[in-house]
Amino acid sequence: MASYMVNMGLLMDKKSSGQSISEDPSIDRLVEIRTVLEKMRPIEHKLKYQINKVVTAYKECKLDPSDPRKFQPNFAALAKKSQDGSSDEEKEEQEKAEDKNKVYVAPKLAPVYYSDDETMEERKKKMTEKKMKRALSSAMLREMREQYTDAPIEIIESHDLHRIRENRKEREKTEYEENNFVRLSVSKKEMAARRKMGTMSALGALADFDDIGHFDDSHQGEQAKKKRKLSHKQKKHKGFGKKGGKRKWKK
Repeated sequence: MASYMVNMGLLMDKKSSGQSISEDPSIDRLVEIRTVLEKMRPIEHKLKYQINKVVTAYKECKLDPSDPRKFQPNFAALAKKSQDGSSDEEKEEQEKAEDKNKVYVAPKLAPVYYSDDETMEERKKKMTEKKMKRALSSAMLREMREQYTDAPIEIIESHDLHRIRENRKEREKTEYEENNFVRLSVSKKEMAARRKMGTMSALGALADFDDIGHFDDSHQGEQAKKKRKLSHKQKKHKGFGKKGGKRKWKK
């Protein structure tokens, strides 16, 4: 900045005295110094906070060892990790012990349902109601109810993403064929996809009818018993021949 001001003073002196400044070397020096100053401005803006802290610390001349404004290397951080390994393990053990002794606090963001006051009969009743709603919402029962009752038909709009995508492709294909008077060929992959989509839509209602099986608690108990027996037989088959060591065959 001092050099810039000196060159500026020389240039103004020559202009005031009527001398020519067309080939004066001070102009080149002024352009160079001004370019450097313009480039340094964003850097100075970034370092302004740190510079102010250093200047303030120098003026006060009183800094605590824990003061963050005191810029000096922390030699304690250069110590080996092995020295601090035991202390870190002790801290972790203390934290685990404290966590075990803490009382469980339910989360405040989500509602928590307290069900300890309910009896076993009330729980079974609620489960039965849920199963009833699930079964009555099946497609086959809904069609039977619409067919044999005089109640008004309830129209439900269902959105199947795969079917919507396939229908959009079919519409685009039909529109292209009608506009260009061309019949597009159908690949084997498209034919298989159509058959799969038709099969899934036809069997969807039958799959929903399986919800009625939830009412039969005895059926569920029998299935659970069969699974337990089957797993027990498999374990027995896997462990066969291990305890006896080598087998001996009679000649």
